[in-house]
Amino acid sequence: MAYNFYTSILVMVNVMDKDLSVKTVMQHPQILFYCQAGRLLNPSTFAGWFGRSLFHALVVFIISIYVYADDKRQMNELSMVALSGCIWLQAFVDTMETK
Repeated sequence: MAYNFYTSILVMVNVMDKDLSVKTVMQHPQILFYCQAGRLLNPSTFAGWFGRSLFHALVVFIISIYVYADDKRQMNELSMVALSGCIWLQAFVDTMETK
């Protein structure tokens, strides 16, 4: 049950995200030009995000494997620890990158 709560946090943050008001865009037109030029989301940016997420998942997985290397019977617990680690790491990265 707790995992459903943790995974829904990121969805709720994105749902509560608001668009910029017309007043803000009119006061700062460079925001609109920057977005329309494709500088925020382009193939190289996406590839960078994908690479970082893959690296983070591998780090969490490898650490989890080494922690549970002695007891192979607890693979269910290992998967839950790895999932929790990925979720907490993503929350940490989002917090550090949010200005």
